[in-house]
Parts: sequence; C-alpha cells; structure tokens
Amino acid sequence: MSIDEKIAQLEMAKKVLEKEKREAALKKEDLTDGEHQLEEQRQIKEAIENGYLEMYGKKLKFSRRKLLGENIEMPVIEDYFKLIADTEENFIQSQEEEGVSVMINALPSDGPMNSKDFKKGMEDNFKTMGLYVEWVREDEVKLKNNSIKYFTFTTPTALGTVYNMIFFYKKKNKIIVGNFNFPNKDISIWEKIFTGMIELISI
Repeated sequence: MSIDEKIAQLEMAKKVLEKEKREAALKKEDLTDGEHQLEEQRQIKEAIENGYLEMYGKKLKFSRRKLLGENIEMPVIEDYFKLIADTEENFIQSQEEEGVSVMINALPSDGPMNSKDFKKGMEDNFKTMGLYVEWVREDEVKLKNNSIKYFTFTTPTALGTVYNMIFFYKKKNKIIVGNFNFPNKDISIWEKIFTGMIELISI
C-alpha cells in the first residue's frame, strides 16, 4: 500500500469518527428533560452497583451488605457517614455537618400494611412531635417476587426544610422501614443517590 493510500485511509477514518461524534451530539440534544433525568439516574444506579460514585465533588464508595439480621440487602455508603448503630433492629448512619442521615429499622408487625395506613401512621407520628408533613411523591420499585413502596416528603424545621425519602415493605412478622433525610437545598444530589440505593435493594 502506497503512502498516498494510507493517508487517504486515515483521512476517511477521521471523517467517519467526526460524523459519529456529530450524530452522538445530535442524539444527546434530541433527548427531552425527562429522558436526560432517566439517563442520569441510570448512570448513578450503575455507578452505585459498581461500588464507586463521583458526583458534585463527592467521592462515595459503596459495598453491598445484608442488614437487620439479613432482612434486607442493599448498597451501603462506606467511609463517609458515622456509623451510629448496626443491629438486627436498627442500622443508622449520620453525617452531622451536612445534615444527612440513613436510618433503616425492623419493626414488629402482625397485620398487613398498605400505603394509605403507612402514610397515616407517619402523619400521626410527626403530628405528635409538632411537625407538619408535605407529601411530594410516591413511587414503587418492582422486584422479582415483590415490590418496595417509597415516598418523599418535606418537613419544616428550625434549621430549614428537611427532605425525606422513606421506603417500606413487609417481611414475615416485621415491617422494614428505611428513612433517608437531608436538607432540601441538597435535593439535586442526595435524592438521586438514595433513589439509586433503593432501586438496588434485595429482600
């Protein structure tokens, strides 16, 4: 093959690569805001599943663990939170400086539990503490043989509005409840991270 032919091949390859880049850029521009959000959430979930997420200046390591006497298996953030409790009844992590916490509890429960009853119980509990609950969103994660309901809501406090994400499911004679809370101003970070963690729960 002559030098001219090699140069021609390289130029052709360069043109093909440039065309592919243009098409990829156009495809990205064609995505709607909703599609962008779904794609970002998919990437965050994938990073959590792979054990490492770098986002908004935060570098988070994840390990998959069985918690609460093996009643739940999920990704846990390592080396970022202070571990408060890790027992068969409670798993609690906290980052006081940022006002972020993770609380997962196993509570005794004999009867069935539906979303309406759960939310009513939450409202009553907060009311006794003098706190107002504003429900934001309700969603569900589909699993092989089950599903996990989760809700998001805000509560005003003296330090500002707190955003909460709560999931629950029934397992035998227990109800497993997880509560992630963080300042409302950090919703663009923690809601996406905690949503990814909920989507990777196994029960």
